[in-house]
Amino acid sequence: MLMQPNAPSPAPPPIVPSGDVQQYDFIFNPNQPTKKSLLPGGGSKKNRIVLIAVGAVALVIIFSVIAGLINNLGKENTDALVSAAKQQQELIRVAEIGVQKSKTQDAKNIAITTKLSLESEQKEMQAAIQAAKLNPKKVLTGSIDAKTDAALTTAEQNNRFDEEFLKIMTASLTNYQKTVKTAYDNATGKNLKAALTTQYKSANTLAGVAGGIGD
Repeated sequence: MLMQPNAPSPAPPPIVPSGDVQQYDFIFNPNQPTKKSLLPGGGSKKNRIVLIAVGAVALVIIFSVIAGLINNLGKENTDALVSAAKQQQELIRVAEIGVQKSKTQDAKNIAITTKLSLESEQKEMQAAIQAAKLNPKKVLTGSIDAKTDAALTTAEQNNRFDEEFLKIMTASLTNYQKTVKTAYDNATGKNLKAALTTQYKSANTLAGVAGGIGD
């Protein structure tokens, strides 16, 4: 058999480096997609700094919320207590007006009963305020209701003082009862709960007396 001159020799197979072949994939498989960074912008230094800053702010917010919740644990809800103390002082003041100016027996009785009863309980109310770590003088500032004085003055001029006085006292004692009950229900401290017990019982009694007038 005759050999054909100048016949091309077959191409040698590609040489594959030994060891980890995957690290040479970019040579043998140039079209293979490269892995992308999970960070925006390809994980640049700037973006890493931004992510760290955002994470730090988030942690600060979380810790602030937790700290606020911890600080509020055990604190009394004093809104109703402050309202009750102010209402008590105003009721004593208005009752004194009724003692001086009322003419009918019903009006005079509710005025005297309210005044004496609430005056005897002022020390307990101040003890309740102090148990809630509040200053009684600051709490009782601004408790006078000018609208009540105006209504009583107008009623007196129209010879209707007792009627208006009983109306005001009935509504005020009913509201006082509700406020004291809320303060009592909200109290979590043993000392505050005990200090409000007398106020709670007395408020129920006075509201019952006022509500029974005219029946």
